[in-house]
Amino acid sequence: MVNTTNFPRGLRSNIPQPTTTISSLSPGSLQRTLIKTAMIILALTATPTIQAQSCEYIGDNGGQSISAQITINGTSTQVTDGMMVPRFSTLRIDSVAAAYGSCTGMGWTNTSEPTCAPTGFIWQRVPSHTYVWVDIDALNSSYAVGNV
Repeated sequence: MVNTTNFPRGLRSNIPQPTTTISSLSPGSLQRTLIKTAMIILALTATPTIQAQSCEYIGDNGGQSISAQITINGTSTQVTDGMMVPRFSTLRIDSVAAAYGSCTGMGWTNTSEPTCAPTGFIWQRVPSHTYVWVDIDALNSSYAVGNV
């Protein structure tokens, strides 16, 4: 290979060296370029607008009630609001929930202009569980106990 620095400026080759071309097309560089190009195309592609609508069930003539009793397990000591409980105490949570009335199922019609309409299903309201959490003032936080 001839050192082109000895030639006058007009005789120097303007063709880049092969190592420059090969290094610019290395697998890592090519991969980054393709990923950047794909990200730009995805960002510029118009996405369809989706609108969500709810079709809520209809409650008929009903109500609900809930009650709970919390005691220190193995004793009859009731835990009340604001009470301090000894560390490592095991608590017993008894709860009763009731719901009255029925629900009418609703669904979207399969027409050119979908509308929310009764499906014909009617069921009695029955609670499946109650959710329990504990506020611990000493820690200034709430903790989920779980479902009963």
